[in-house]
Amino acid sequence: MMKCDHCDYVTPDKDGLLRHQIKHKGEKPFVCGQCNKAFARKCELKQHELRHAGIKSAMCHICGDTFQQKQSLVHHIQAQHHGLKMYKCDQCPFETGYNSSLLTHRRAHHTHEKPYRCEFEGCSYASASTSQLKVHRRKHTGEKPFKCTVCNYASADNAGLRKHVRRHSSLRPYKCNMCDFDTKHSFLLRKHMETTHNVMNNCKFNQRQLSSMVTTDLSSENNRVAMDIFRQNLQTVENQGHGLAEVHPSVATC
Repeated sequence: MMKCDHCDYVTPDKDGLLRHQIKHKGEKPFVCGQCNKAFARKCELKQHELRHAGIKSAMCHICGDTFQQKQSLVHHIQAQHHGLKMYKCDQCPFETGYNSSLLTHRRAHHTHEKPYRCEFEGCSYASASTSQLKVHRRKHTGEKPFKCTVCNYASADNAGLRKHVRRHSSLRPYKCNMCDFDTKHSFLLRKHMETTHNVMNNCKFNQRQLSSMVTTDLSSENNRVAMDIFRQNLQTVENQGHGLAEVHPSVATC
């Protein structure tokens, strides 16, 4: 793994590190002709221009998650569905398939850094990741783009919708690999692992990190109904402009 000299970013290849280091130079020579937003790389500008054109990008055929870039979809399939974990914390046993998750983990549990701050007046919220800040902003705007197709429930984030959808079925995706325990919620599995098997450390685990000790049988009869509902909700969000669909051939790889 190669590490950036200016931040905690790590990558397995030299080209990836060189592309990342452009951000630290502050140079953004590629400017959008419609909104004047500037980018450090040409491929980022091309990807941005697709949004103005209303062109959608890549969807995972396994779970329905959507991505702006084809390479992000490939990475998602490798990390989320094949269990590849190439990013490892150098201070604890934590490992993940996502560099962003590793950065967030370090900030949350080791450096306690929260560089992303809410811009709304009078709000002191700060987070370790941009995704957390994005969800927080919706508390100010009231936006709840993730809507249940079975009832009137709406959520500000994807995780809230996933959790809610389980109420409409007997879905219990979090299963202990050390005994027969299963549950609808990850926090109950964490509690079970701590109290029954005493295997957790001080670092919290989310759904991705639990994959090494959890079986998620999405093909079972009990889980199929909830997954169908969830995919319907993803389609609804996409139709409202919050998601993506097919890969467009003009998207360049960064």
